[in-house]
Amino acid sequence: MWLPCVVCPQSFPDLKFFPVHAATPWPTKKINHQLIDQQGLAWFTTESSGLLRYDGNIIRQCISPDSITSTMHELSVDKNGWLYISAGEGLIRYDPLTGNTKRYRHNDKDTGSLADDDKPNPFVDSKNRVWVTGKGLQQLDVATGKFISYQTPALPGGLPTHEYNRLENMAEDQHVNIWIASAYGLYKADTVNRKLIPYYHGHYSWVTGILIDNDQQFWISTWGSGVMKFDPVSGKFTTISLPDTKWNIALGICEYTDINDKRWICFPGSESLILLDPVTTKCRSYLTGRSIRSFYADKDNRLWLSTNDGIFVVNNTQQQITVYPLFQQTHQSEDDFGLPRFWFEYDNEIWLCNYFGKGIRSFTQDLKFISHRPAIPPSANNDYARVISYILKDKNHHTWYCTDSGLVKQTGNNYTVCLPENGFVAGRGTSFRNIIQRADGKWWIRSVWRSMYIFDPDKEQFVKQYMLPGAGALSASIVDKQGRLWVGTDKGLYFFDEAQEAFIAFPLHNPDLAGDKLLNYIRDLLVEDDNRIWLATYSGVAVFDIDKKQFSFPEANKVLGFSPSFRLLQDDSKNIWVVAEEKLVAYNPATGQAKSFRSEIGLPSGFDRLGVFRKSGDGNIWLAYNGGVCSFNPAKLLAADGSNDGSIFVTDVYEDAARKAYQDAHIEISSGVSNIRINFAYTNYSIPEQNALYFKLYEDEKNAENEMWQSSSGEINFVDLSPGRYQLSLKGENKTLSIPPVTVTYLLVVSPQWYQTFLFKTIMLLMAAGVVYLLVKMRVRNIRAKALIKQKIAETEMAALKAQMNPHFMFNCINSIDAFIYSNDKYNATLYLNKFAKLLRNILDHSRENTVLLSKDVDTLKMYIELEELRHEGKFRTVFNVEPELLCSDLRVPPLIIQPFAENAILHGLKNKAGNDGILTIDIQRRNDNIMYTITDNGIGREAAGKMATNMASSYGMEMSFERIRLFNEEEKPSVEITDRMDNGIVSGTIVKVLLKEKYLDS
Repeated sequence: MWLPCVVCPQSFPDLKFFPVHAATPWPTKKINHQLIDQQGLAWFTTESSGLLRYDGNIIRQCISPDSITSTMHELSVDKNGWLYISAGEGLIRYDPLTGNTKRYRHNDKDTGSLADDDKPNPFVDSKNRVWVTGKGLQQLDVATGKFISYQTPALPGGLPTHEYNRLENMAEDQHVNIWIASAYGLYKADTVNRKLIPYYHGHYSWVTGILIDNDQQFWISTWGSGVMKFDPVSGKFTTISLPDTKWNIALGICEYTDINDKRWICFPGSESLILLDPVTTKCRSYLTGRSIRSFYADKDNRLWLSTNDGIFVVNNTQQQITVYPLFQQTHQSEDDFGLPRFWFEYDNEIWLCNYFGKGIRSFTQDLKFISHRPAIPPSANNDYARVISYILKDKNHHTWYCTDSGLVKQTGNNYTVCLPENGFVAGRGTSFRNIIQRADGKWWIRSVWRSMYIFDPDKEQFVKQYMLPGAGALSASIVDKQGRLWVGTDKGLYFFDEAQEAFIAFPLHNPDLAGDKLLNYIRDLLVEDDNRIWLATYSGVAVFDIDKKQFSFPEANKVLGFSPSFRLLQDDSKNIWVVAEEKLVAYNPATGQAKSFRSEIGLPSGFDRLGVFRKSGDGNIWLAYNGGVCSFNPAKLLAADGSNDGSIFVTDVYEDAARKAYQDAHIEISSGVSNIRINFAYTNYSIPEQNALYFKLYEDEKNAENEMWQSSSGEINFVDLSPGRYQLSLKGENKTLSIPPVTVTYLLVVSPQWYQTFLFKTIMLLMAAGVVYLLVKMRVRNIRAKALIKQKIAETEMAALKAQMNPHFMFNCINSIDAFIYSNDKYNATLYLNKFAKLLRNILDHSRENTVLLSKDVDTLKMYIELEELRHEGKFRTVFNVEPELLCSDLRVPPLIIQPFAENAILHGLKNKAGNDGILTIDIQRRNDNIMYTITDNGIGREAAGKMATNMASSYGMEMSFERIRLFNEEEKPSVEITDRMDNGIVSGTIVKVLLKEKYLDS
């Protein structure tokens, strides 16, 4: 929404006043003073709501009102960013970074205190000196907090003496002189002698403002005497004669430069804002009837005004469009006036053909309404005659009109309607849209539907009709630099081939818009200088290269979004302008950059149609909307697009609701903080309601490309953020202005608790490592001691077992030899004795070893069994099945580990078996990582053997073998399995399975 002004002479700008947008409501409309600081934040003092801050999005109350600060007045800012504020009682210094305040009060006992608590007026000059007026002039020594007073001279005779020492506003000239306003004129501060040099205007009239313009001219606003000019050389005041006595109450003064770079003196009267031409001293009023409490001109040439209706801003970005609401002159509504579709200039008049069926309205060159012709011919009584699309003056000064009822020729007051005669296809083909003059003197006439005609204006006859194959609506036609005709239709682009005397179609195709039928619906054509044709379609814009006969789709479509485009135009700087749906787009073909403009910059609603879109002789662009037209300078509109406007930065940091100071781009958070709140701002005031703010927090560079989060309020909250170093990236952009987004990155350091610090963690880690080292060392020592003891016990047990086994075995062998000798069997006794000697030698060779090679143990076992076979005189025979790989391996086993099982099978199973068909089978195989011994006999079985006398020595040998196997395998229970051998359900022997782990010499 913007507030228009009354129609005025063109020498004065047609200002638009836009309300200041804020996502949060203003707590009050009673604003006393405002300014923009170095960062771009807007500050407002109020009547009863303290100090307010505005960042283009949010209103924040920075100083809450109390008994002293409820009313605040003037304010100024120094180079440190500190604000000096005139309060109801005393002076306040406010630090925006920390939120801290310092108050200066009057003290009767201190000559270095503030002179007066009643609304002291602060001013900071270019040297960062702080000046204060009230009762006289004082300079604040910021370091000591003391005030240095300047002497005010006595008034000359003839002037009233009350309030002679009361001083108000200040200004600084190019020589760094400080000028001070009073009720009697001006003073200049003599900083050497600390006194004031007076310049009186001769009467009692409060000076409410001092302006030293760019030409170093002094302008003085007064309460009661209007505006004066002051010459500092002569010391003379000149009163400017104002046309309205109400304007004599001037509440302040500033300088404003409009979009045409013309400077104006601006001051608020009692009920309006006045612009004064410094050259002619002519004035114009704005916002008549509105009480202006305060106003301010910032460094970006924006005017901020506080009125009884709220706060408004005059922004040059939004002043570039001059709007002419022509419907108001005709006393009609916008709809009754219609959309100007065609602009025709003749004999110092402007004729507008208004759509749809609104006839022709004529205006003067400065757009003053002249007349309205509802239909052509005027006598026609049908709606078709009200639709006029084109006007042309021929060489004989006849006027021709393209209407929906035919082609009409006007000669004086006579009208002739020309229609295609016999032989031509009739119908909608007689509704004509435009005329293109040919080189042969004839005309191309475009109808609204399917047909192009050649017309002879001298004979007033249609000569030829061309049907465009496949086309329906014909919406645009144009001639290129070589005079060739091109027509835009609802089925693509057509070219008239003179040689074939036919139209050739060039349908559009865009792979990104496959199947989009609207792409071929062309609404406008534009011939570019470098032999290219631009096309506005219902799916964006396209470019046709005439020489290559190829289409391309420019980068402008990224801004257009391939939305419906209606009109095309090229400005003097070769930019292509496109009227599209809800936007106006400027595209630079050389750079590929595009900018879009919407109604927020002052474009009237309803401009995005098929209305007038033309360039005037001065380079300005004219654009129609429903009810009127508007114009703008394309170069200035592009330059005023806020390209240098706005910055993004952090404004506040809170730790658990406590304000935290920070430095530059480094934010350090104290340890133990659970809730971190950071406010940030994007100070683009061109169209602030379209500002968008984004942020992201990341710890590692690999996460730097993460998507940003949007913040509607510019407030970020982090809860229980882990200690560490983070990157806080902020971005601000304007969704309407075509300006690059602004980004900034802050280092956010969250300090750890003392127990989370690196030093503490290092110490604890070292202590833990020391404890672990000691524990491990003790554990290793214990394990080694236990292992040593266990090893000694095992070796002792193994030695004991062998010592116990060997005598037992030897006893049996000696008994066998004794039996042979007793029976006088010398041969077997000798044979047995030899084998027994070899067996003893093997046993003795391995007596000091816990393990032997498997192959040697098998040899020893065979010797033993051979001895038993001899001793039992062929009672049984033995079968060995040993895997050859095992005999060739380095596997080691306890010596004679299965000898007791073989002995048991012989003594208890085979010895007691009837007959001599006993068989003892020894199988030795590898099973996974183990050695499987299987001892099988076909003796009498365990149960039958148990009923006979028990051989205690054999049982003891079995127990020793069980223990040896357990110790060798390092297991709780020995891996020995003893089962009965079954034959047709009858026990026919015993099977013993022994499992030993594979072990080698290095195990």
